[in-house]
Amino acid sequence: MCLSCVPVCLPFLSPVHRHFFFLGTLCWPLNLPIKWKSDGGVSNNSFLMQMTSDLINKKIEKPANADMSSLGAAFLAGLASGFWTDKEQLKKLRRIEAVFEPQKDSEEYRPAMDTWLQATKRSLHW
Repeated sequence: MCLSCVPVCLPFLSPVHRHFFFLGTLCWPLNLPIKWKSDGGVSNNSFLMQMTSDLINKKIEKPANADMSSLGAAFLAGLASGFWTDKEQLKKLRRIEAVFEPQKDSEEYRPAMDTWLQATKRSLHW
């Protein structure tokens, strides 16, 4: 990553940093097992998905259909109406488009993370 462009990229990288700090605050201290699955618009950005995988040191699965909100609503309606009888049937419908595996040490991102944290703290008092 080009560290000289970090301030310009801060909004772009924000989802990655939020994921990292969420895990560090809630999941890792409690030793919660996590299977990371991504969806939504941000999952269409391979750079962000790879960076997240590197930072959390976990595999991330990206579904073939990234718009899981509408699909989730359809699944719930199908379960309620009896079209599907259980969640296991729905799990079989999930298709994985890409899997992001950790490739870099998370420490390589430390300067960018520190800059993002400083910017976040400064923005709290606007």
